[in-house]
Amino acid sequence: MVWTAPAGLNGCTNCLVADGTWLIKEGKPTNLNESFPVKELADLIGVNELEPVVNGNIHAGGYELAGCTAASTTNLSTNTSISASKNPVATSFCLPASFVASGAADGVAATITEPAGGTNFARQSEVCIAEVGQNCPDGAAKNFGPDMITFTFSVADAALPNGYKITQVFHNSLLQPLPQCGTLEAATSENGCVVSITPPKGNPKIWTIVTQAKTNGPWNW
Repeated sequence: MVWTAPAGLNGCTNCLVADGTWLIKEGKPTNLNESFPVKELADLIGVNELEPVVNGNIHAGGYELAGCTAASTTNLSTNTSISASKNPVATSFCLPASFVASGAADGVAATITEPAGGTNFARQSEVCIAEVGQNCPDGAAKNFGPDMITFTFSVADAALPNGYKITQVFHNSLLQPLPQCGTLEAATSENGCVVSITPPKGNPKIWTIVTQAKTNGPWNW
């Protein structure tokens, strides 16, 4: 479903509502078919500052109709304010500029999910970009080949195990690390490649990882 905010409204409240009908075929002599109207209010991600599941820290979702046309833009991102304890990883991706949906029905559903805690919680992220007409997280992955999606991960150094250094990136739960982009090995890699791994700088210290791949999937480093 694609939501469009009503024109001319400022501060619209409870205006994104879908009307539907439940139709029950009972096969009785009377009231053979009964219908019941229902309304469903849109559940928007990123509206609750207190709840990490929906405040954009570890989860984001969207419906993408076009790729990025400038290096400074992204299609979808989790909260970019890095915090070692509350938001250790920020994830974003940029679809290839060649992707332009011919209509609203030809867009792609997408989500980003980052772990909220546990062992190595700052060493992983999962991106879903579903095939046209399907949804996340269960839909088949959209393949943008031969063009590539660009993924960017910002990681709080203080959230990593003591002394841990990020030197490799893995995609789709495979044990083989991704090759460096631009190499002969990268040209034949089905799971993508690493553009760069930038060591920590600034305060707080933050690692920056940039990768490319034709499809979505889980990432870890």
